[in-house]
Amino acid sequence: MLVLMTHQTRSDFDKLLLDHAKECGACAYERTRVTSLRFSDTSGTSRPVSAEWRRSDHSGEISFDFLVDATGRTGLMSDRYMKNRHYNESLRNIALWGYWTGVGTYGLGTEREGAPWFEALTGKCKDKPHPTRYMG
Repeated sequence: MLVLMTHQTRSDFDKLLLDHAKECGACAYERTRVTSLRFSDTSGTSRPVSAEWRRSDHSGEISFDFLVDATGRTGLMSDRYMKNRHYNESLRNIALWGYWTGVGTYGLGTEREGAPWFEALTGKCKDKPHPTRYMG
């Protein structure tokens, strides 16, 4: 199935990918945290061969031939085991998002319709709340 899109909500796209992987035969364990990995030590090379996991009040260990580390920014393999995570300094910033209901569109009917609007507090928030506004 080929899906072409220009914009997709991240959570919907993640579900699409996960469901497709399951349809193709991948084993996927949702709401499950991997707590540690075990590695082989054969012929001078080491690779992950099993994982200890925890889910609410259950835990166990699973063996595998292939591992897809989908831990995202947590980076189980790169941070904890390989210690080779590289951060692009120009991209080290923050991202915030939210979803609201019952709100309108910014600048409705103007050339600024739908443009982002940001407000950042500068200085000491409790003593002197001086907002700095940026309209993208």
